[in-house]
Amino acid sequence: MDTAQHIRNIRESVGLTQEEFSKAYEISLETLKAWEDGPQQPPIYILKMLDLYVKIYPPEKLGAPD
Repeated sequence: MDTAQHIRNIRESVGLTQEEFSKAYEISLETLKAWEDGPQQPPIYILKMLDLYVKIYPPEKLGAPD
């Protein structure tokens, strides 16, 4: 699996749109779109942090829409 697909999978695993995910996890929408579309890749530590962060702080704890 490539990085772009992995990021998309993380977002989809918590059931959020790009807009909702970017707000809930304080990532700019433009950055998230660039990561998911592939022109940019986050540093590996960001990818690992996202994996962990969505497990520790699911969207319902952050006030994201259901």
